[in-house]
Formats: sequence, structure tokens, C-alpha cells
Amino acid sequence: MRRIAALALALLLAPLARAGTDDTASKAAWKLLEDGKVAEAQAAFKALAKADADNGQRWFMLGYAYHAGGDYKRALKAYAEALDTGSYVPLTEYNIACAHSLLGDADEAFAHLDAAMEAGFGDVAQLEGDADLKALHGDPRWNQVLVRAFSIGSPCSSDEAMSQLDFWVGSWKVTAADGKPVGKNTIEKVHNDCMLIEHWTGANRVSGTSMSFYDPGQAQWVQVWRGDRGGIGQFAGGLDDEGAMVLTGTWTAIDGTTSLTRGTWTPHEDGTVGQRFESSEDEGATWKVTIDLTYHPIEDGDGAAYMSGR
Repeated sequence: MRRIAALALALLLAPLARAGTDDTASKAAWKLLEDGKVAEAQAAFKALAKADADNGQRWFMLGYAYHAGGDYKRALKAYAEALDTGSYVPLTEYNIACAHSLLGDADEAFAHLDAAMEAGFGDVAQLEGDADLKALHGDPRWNQVLVRAFSIGSPCSSDEAMSQLDFWVGSWKVTAADGKPVGKNTIEKVHNDCMLIEHWTGANRVSGTSMSFYDPGQAQWVQVWRGDRGGIGQFAGGLDDEGAMVLTGTWTAIDGTTSLTRGTWTPHEDGTVGQRFESSEDEGATWKVTIDLTYHPIEDGDGAAYMSGR
């Protein structure tokens, strides 16, 4: 529970900020708890909860104050009142699990961890670092909790389909079919591994950025590109039978003309990646290669030298 303190304070203050009110009594009670005056904080939060029995926030903070003081049975009663209001369910269920763990009741602790995750709790770092749950670490159910929490808190990281283009992630020096350097590209995973962002810088200083992500609703990958010369690429597709990513769509030039375009990214055994673009003027009956590149991993320190031509 200890690292939850910041979240508890946020729970206390956020509703007040939204309402535009200054709840001096609540802030004063929290200050008592921060200053280590636990008994006084408990009395203050108890008075607040009794005065506003339908306010789940008050009951949660009372439970938190009892929890901080080591009175886990009273904490459980206050947390139960908070749950009855339907407020802060993931965090309240989590703290109930912590209290049961400290009381030596592993079955109840795991039951409430399940309830917390069912309500959306998925903070693996909190689980692993919380001393309140240390007694559960030796239980076979513990690893199952971590796996489930990871899938909730990092859904893109735990979905194999969303990792299909990971072979493109990294920093690369890029050559044309004749082996001449044409640019540098960096692809990174962002937004909790839910998206790939490409940062392209050509040897001629042409630049551009793309974002690529897996759309579970359409069961396909999507990529959108925009460069500094105004071109826009919008593509969609997926892996072919050889493990290459094939995305097809429309390239729109700055003058508004469009062309049917297909891009293929192919991982090679030597760690390089091939990237080929083709265009079609007959609705995909035939294709003409327009770009044929090879990506070479950049070793530490050689990226700048490569771009300067040394």
C-alpha cells in the first residue's frame, strides 16, 4: 500500500478541484497523516465519513488512515463502506487485498487482487514493490497475478499481434540497392508499446515520420506517413506467409495526385531489414519497384559518422 500514497492524495484532491471547492477539513486530515499524527488523522477522517456517509472518498481515506496505522481490521470495514458507494473500486480492492495479506489471510488477499484486476488494476511495479504483499510471493498464485496484471496494464506488450513489426524497431543506417547510403532511420515503440514511431532523415536531408500500429478491430496493421515534402502515405495490411510485413494503400503527393502503393518490410537472418515500395497503375494487376532499401543496425557511436559520409 505504501507507494499508493500519491494516488490516495490524488483521490482526495481531484474531486475537490473538479468541483472548484476548498475542502479544508479533508486537506487538514491528510496533513495530519503526512505528519505522522496517525491517531488524529483517523479521528478526523472518521468524523468526515460519518458526516457524509455516501461519500466513498471519505471512507476510502478513513480506511487508508487505519491501514497506515496498522489497524487492518478497521481499515477493512472502512474500505467495505467505500466499495458500497461504488467509488475507487480498483484501488480499494487492492488495499483490501493488502490488508488481508498483512492479516495472514492469503485466500482473501488473492480474491481481492482478482477483484481489483477485474475492475482494471494493472500496475505490476506496484504489486512487485509493495511490502504489504510480500507474504504472498511464495504462493503459486502470485505469478498468475503478475501475468494478469501485466496483460491489463500493458495490453499491447502482451499481445503477440501487436509485436509483429518489432523487427523494425531500432536505429538503422539505410542503403539503396546499389549499396550507397541514403539515410538514417530510427523506429521506437511508444505509448506503452502500442505504437511504432519512425523518424527518417535522408542523406539529402529529406525527413519524415510515420506511425504504425495494430488495429484489433480490423485485425490488421495500419501505417500513416507524412514527410517534409508534403507526401502522405496511408497503408494497411499484415504479415505474409514468409513473415514479411506487407502494407498496401494510397500515396498522396503534395499536388493531390494519388497512386496505389505497396510497402514490404522483410527481416533477414543477418539482422538487416529489407524495405521495398512498389506502385501500380492498373489497380494492383502489376507492380513496379520504386524504392528498394536495406536497413543495417547502427552500432553505438557510428550513426553521426555514417550520416556525415565518413
